Amino acid sequence: MQYLNSLLKLIVFLMLIALIFAIKIFIGLAILSILIVPLTFIYSLTSGRSYNSIIDSSNILYKLNKFGQWSMIVSSAILLFYFIFKF
Repeated sequence: MQYLNSLLKLIVFLMLIALIFAIKIFIGLAILSILIVPLTFIYSLTSGRSYNSIIDSSNILYKLNKFGQWSMIVSSAILLFYFIFKF
């Protein structure tokens, strides 16, 4: 029984460490996905093509931009919620 408790504590500890790293990775991916939207817009301005034609030219770019747009909306809502209830 003691062996099982020790094993369970080790598994919980490893899961907590994995969760800490996963949160840091998720934050990094969220920042990158938010940055892809303005970068695509700037690229569309410099290339003379429309934003929609740029993201429609590549399936992965379309998906990344849609995810980035949703990330911008969610992070803006979180920041707005934070500032409203902080002050």
